[in-house]
Amino acid sequence: MQSHRPIDSLQSEAKAPEDNNASNPNADAEFVGWQKSRNGEIYALYNVTAEQHPLYRSTVSEKTLRKHNLAIPPTPQLGKPVKEIDDEE
Repeated sequence: MQSHRPIDSLQSEAKAPEDNNASNPNADAEFVGWQKSRNGEIYALYNVTAEQHPLYRSTVSEKTLRKHNLAIPPTPQLGKPVKEIDDEE
């Protein structure tokens, strides 16, 4: 039986940016980590930081940022391949 890695594990494997909004203090969102879907696809997650936007403080995907015409902030590359962890060692 396999279990999924917690999001913290995925985040620690990402090459974290120095400061997601350092180059653009007016950014619409900030990168917060990685999510793995049930089908194994890994995608970036962002918190919306545009205070006047209805999604303010929501955690969304890049697809949602694009749908709502929000600027996509710098996103680190996933540093290592994500592997499943076996319950049995």
